[in-house]
Amino acid sequence: MPKCIDTPALRPDDWLLEWQTEEDSGHNLNIPHEPQPGPSTDTDVAPAEPTVFDKNMDDLDTEILEILGDDPNSKDKYGPEIRNELANRLLHIVKDGLTKEIRKNLITKYLLPNNCVQLDAPKMNLEIKAAIADTAVKRDKGIENKQKQMSSAIACLADIINSQLNSKPINNDMLQKLMDISRMLCDIQHADSITRRNFILFALKNDMKEHLKNTKIDTFLFGENLTDTLKSAKALNKSGIELKAESSNRTANTNYKRLASRDFLNCKAPPQARRPPAGPA
Repeated sequence: MPKCIDTPALRPDDWLLEWQTEEDSGHNLNIPHEPQPGPSTDTDVAPAEPTVFDKNMDDLDTEILEILGDDPNSKDKYGPEIRNELANRLLHIVKDGLTKEIRKNLITKYLLPNNCVQLDAPKMNLEIKAAIADTAVKRDKGIENKQKQMSSAIACLADIINSQLNSKPINNDMLQKLMDISRMLCDIQHADSITRRNFILFALKNDMKEHLKNTKIDTFLFGENLTDTLKSAKALNKSGIELKAESSNRTANTNYKRLASRDFLNCKAPPQARRPPAGPA
């Protein structure tokens, strides 16, 4: 009986493995390898890279910056921070304001010096008050109340400056800052007075505006001598009207005489038949 040789049994997927092996070996033989990148043999010189601004360069001198002019992209700058205890209280007042009682107490607490009474809010002249509407009077009163509060702030500041001037030695840096504050507050006070005057002038007659503009602000908005100013203004306006009337009448009479003379020279003589008979010689 012939001897049987044992052979390994084939699994159902063995033929797939053999086929895949042949395919892989075929690809390895037939597909050429891509060339690997190597060192460049190009002799051309690469372009120079653009210069990048170095932020660490030294700042320009102040003189150079003045020559260049203001930076249009510069933003508002702020000073060093103050203590949070102070900042919180100031910001609260700016956003919510003071109570009516606190405001009244502060205004009455700081009185103006006797030799600076014109720092107070100027009063409206009675002649002006009688000539404008009630709404204009109420609007002016609102600005006047604001000026009264401002005058108390100026009085408080003036007392501090006066103490600095009387102390030895004088702190020049502190005095400079206090005077800067006083200048700005006094300028605001003056600007509010000008605003009040402009509102009133807008509601008055044109022939009075120019005269009132020339008045000076003192304890009253249009000066203490407004009555005399109004009398002078009325007299000037009356004289101006009379002068205009006389000039108009004189011009009219001159024109009438010219027309009459021209018509007389251009008139025709009556016909011969209508002429009156000549008298005896």
